[in-house]
Amino acid sequence: MREVDTFERIECDSIRRLYIYGKDKGLIACRASINDEDILNTLTESLRELPERTNLKFRGIDRGNYSTRHYCVWCPYAQTPFISRELEEDGEAGWAFLRKNAELWNKMSDTLLSIAPRVYKDFMRYPLPNGLERLCGAWAGCVVNLGKDDPVQTKPHRDVKESIFGFSCVVPAGNYKGGALILYDLKMVIELAPGDMFFFPDSLIHHANEETFRNRSSIVAFTQENMFDYWKRKYNYINNKAK
Repeated sequence: MREVDTFERIECDSIRRLYIYGKDKGLIACRASINDEDILNTLTESLRELPERTNLKFRGIDRGNYSTRHYCVWCPYAQTPFISRELEEDGEAGWAFLRKNAELWNKMSDTLLSIAPRVYKDFMRYPLPNGLERLCGAWAGCVVNLGKDDPVQTKPHRDVKESIFGFSCVVPAGNYKGGALILYDLKMVIELAPGDMFFFPDSLIHHANEETFRNRSSIVAFTQENMFDYWKRKYNYINNKAK
């Protein structure tokens, strides 16, 4: 924690967007605000309505004690994409959550298009098979992190299975204090208010949250790299950055 105390801290600002660029002038991350009380209220209320779920550890990785679930289309260890098990298990409750937050997915997608049009086009370029659709606008799905009495506070990690050359987007919600996003590789701490959208390559940057108090939940929209592997097999997709 002493190391983090030396990092640059960026305070909340609901008016101006925050852009973080690399030495090559390429965009690394962006913080923007939804600036729509109705969208934020819908997200907050729909999070409360979700059923309880035990936090499942992935390959024994412990990222915190909060409840988490994946509502997405992906294709790990498969030739074609499919609906995640957790969305199948939650059934109508999960699908209702996705429908209720349609305006949020649109807002996030429009913002992604404005800040990273190439990433947006890559995410949207190819169709999904068997009548499947992207579940969160430009993204194939989202992780839903429910804090409730145990606020979402992750441990340092990278989401190594997410798209390598894309952006995921985290949106916190609830009545909380703390919980700022620590970006270890950039030596920065980014404060996020409820309804902020933070776009960054979570597969490449080690990140975690600061200590959080009261009720903090979040959603993280993402597309996994295995979706691009599918598009490579199906459509001979080639990422120019990968060259």
